[in-house]
Amino acid sequence: GASSVKFRLDSHYFELVDHLTIPIFDGALLINELKIEKPKKDLKIKFDGVMKPISMRLLSQALDLPELSGSLGGIIPNITYEEGVLNVGGSILLRLFDGQIVISHLRLSGLLGYAPILETDVILKKINLEKLTKTFSFGRITGGLEGSIKGLVMENWQPTAFNAVLKTPKDDSYKHRISQRAVENISDLGGTGAAGALSRTFLSMFEDFIYSQLGFSCKLANGICQMNGVIPAKDGFYLVKGWGLPRIDIIGFNQRIEWAQFIQQLQAITTNGAPEIK
Repeated sequence: GASSVKFRLDSHYFELVDHLTIPIFDGALLINELKIEKPKKDLKIKFDGVMKPISMRLLSQALDLPELSGSLGGIIPNITYEEGVLNVGGSILLRLFDGQIVISHLRLSGLLGYAPILETDVILKKINLEKLTKTFSFGRITGGLEGSIKGLVMENWQPTAFNAVLKTPKDDSYKHRISQRAVENISDLGGTGAAGALSRTFLSMFEDFIYSQLGFSCKLANGICQMNGVIPAKDGFYLVKGWGLPRIDIIGFNQRIEWAQFIQQLQAITTNGAPEIK
């Protein structure tokens, strides 16, 4: 949207002299401070601002992404760029799927080069799994999700290292149900060797099942994901711990998975239609 700006400018210096508001869809970017210097060769930037909530539905449509619910917003304090390195002094807040995603300790080096490196930590709070799984066609799961992705490193925008833990919150207020398709997909991703087995049993008559908790962890290093579940199981780990009757437990046995293979499986699952039940 339209906006006006007041600034000082010379051959090596740019500075805002007043706050700047840039309308973006139904929200806005409020810039409190912006300084750009180029005394010799190195570019220096200092930025401080606030993102008033922007509809993720409108943003994802504009960027040709899967339609996301929620909003993008938060305080973006003390961003600096110097000697090819961008640092964010505060946290970026995403309000998605009725919960929050907090991005902190963000550092981006080689931004203008061929292989930029991004480092950050991510915290997920009270994510609505039903809205998340519906958006990415994974199979319906109701319940909450929380967790963290610590030490995330992306080289040329591809993850090369992180320590991720995603699980059902202890004080979760949502109902816990998982569809037959989601059971099949989690079994496939977890390397249980049971994908497709459900449709060949009497359990194929049930549309969904009750679970008590679900989750997994992945420590990525050298192209290998060291995987675990929410709690240990005999010779493996629980990815989904069932409850009630009929009961479905999903137990993973493969603790080492090649990251490239895992991503290929995930892409195939989220782009294919629902499996045919026979």
